[in-house]
Amino acid sequence: MASADVEFGNSNEVRGLLVPEDIQQIPTRVAPWKKALAVVIGSGVLLALVLIVPRLSHGEDSLQSDDIHGGGLQQLEDDDDDDGAAAAAQAAQAAAAARAAAAAAAWARHNAFLHAKWATAGVNKWLDEHDCPAQMNGWDVKTEVDLKTVWNVRTAADCQKLCTEDADCDAFAWGYARNKWGVTDNCFIKQLGENETRLNFTKKDGIMAGVPCNRSKEKDVWWPANIQDRFDLPDPGPENIRGLDVASMLCLVLMMPYSYEQGLLEMQWKEGYGIFGCDRWRIYSSQKINLFEDVTTRKIKSTQMCEKGGASSTALNTEIFMAFWRAVIEDAEYKQVSWTVKVDPDSVFFPYRLAPLLYKRLNDLNGTGVYLNNCWHGLHGPIEVLSQNAIRTLGQKAMHCYWAMTGMCHGPGDCNWGEDKWLDQCFQIFAGVKRRDEWAQLVEDHCDPWPGWRSCQAPERVAFHPFKDLWDWKACYERGYKVNNASQVADKLPHHRVLVNISTLTTPPPTTSTTTTTTTMAAES
Repeated sequence: MASADVEFGNSNEVRGLLVPEDIQQIPTRVAPWKKALAVVIGSGVLLALVLIVPRLSHGEDSLQSDDIHGGGLQQLEDDDDDDGAAAAAQAAQAAAAARAAAAAAAWARHNAFLHAKWATAGVNKWLDEHDCPAQMNGWDVKTEVDLKTVWNVRTAADCQKLCTEDADCDAFAWGYARNKWGVTDNCFIKQLGENETRLNFTKKDGIMAGVPCNRSKEKDVWWPANIQDRFDLPDPGPENIRGLDVASMLCLVLMMPYSYEQGLLEMQWKEGYGIFGCDRWRIYSSQKINLFEDVTTRKIKSTQMCEKGGASSTALNTEIFMAFWRAVIEDAEYKQVSWTVKVDPDSVFFPYRLAPLLYKRLNDLNGTGVYLNNCWHGLHGPIEVLSQNAIRTLGQKAMHCYWAMTGMCHGPGDCNWGEDKWLDQCFQIFAGVKRRDEWAQLVEDHCDPWPGWRSCQAPERVAFHPFKDLWDWKACYERGYKVNNASQVADKLPHHRVLVNISTLTTPPPTTSTTTTTTTMAAES
């Protein structure tokens, strides 16, 4: 899942807060209230120790034999009852103190999360307003003059902003490789020397480089001010499903910037694996990054930061994916195909295995559209397959779903769910999008897989998840590819030309095809 998951507890109390207008100016020092809160937390823990430790450190005084005579035995029983009641009271007090300390700690972490999220949102909006060039993945820049090095810079975006604000800066480099002294999270501010006329960029893993933004604000940029803005999606306009290949696919990934997902996608792109075998593909992210050659991410209006919560402590990433679907609808590329497939970067995805499942759904493409359920527990996010009209319906009904779920959940309209469950409930209950079960879509660790499933040798499965390590991902794909011989692969490629005709939607798709032309379109930068 392409989001920064931070286990900071439930965020119900602050949903809908307005983001400050000048959030990039939030100070980074420790606020006094945080210090006070730390004292409260420490006091709660200390109280628990005061109540419990003496009880554990010494036992009751041993009874002397001459005490047990006459009424001594009854007195002993009464003392035992008193001791039991006192121990229960002390245990209850200790438990209450521990709960109070845990709640205070959770609230402190939650507020720290909000501080970081607002600061990140401020930087992201600032970069848009100053029309910043893309950050370059896997490149370093050399100049005669190294102006300065700034330590502990969180992201390449922050480094690019620092460079822009320094009038002498001509280029920057930022270390995103982890655990490398002198590189990790260091921002290197560069300047051309007197004898230099151009910047010298060289390939270097673990480094991101680039040039400053426009130093004056170029444009006003919309940014969601509250949670409701997230769900107010743009009007998708009319449908365009006539004359399209029934199994044509636009395959999309939402990538977490500065993470292992960049390396995963670069490998997939070089090999032509995963989404890069679809008719069309595109990579989205919260940062504009030139990943490889002419492939640049499409930036969304989000920080890609979320907390964990709900009954299963899942990533509360619905707002992030609302920003993603907003960008998809704005781009309108989904109208050039019958299906849009959202795939996680760590999902091992075989597009040619999906095509036969899509042909079966010819009669579901009209009206409000259709989506394919991939797990008996409900829709899971590693792969989400939506028809063109399903995305149109999402654009029209997302706000309705938000308010309906606000009433149903007696709180914010995401019900503390992940984006996959939210989308499933929105489509199924409130938006009227057709739901079709296709269990062959996915095998993953959260949907009751069989022993040995990670060998990836089930020939009918479309996607396997998760495979976060680059070499594990590649090995899974190549093992899966080998179980399909050449004739099977050719027969299942998603480029059979079966066109959608509204007047003949009751006609089943053909089971064979004579056309196997492969046309892969690169994403526009």
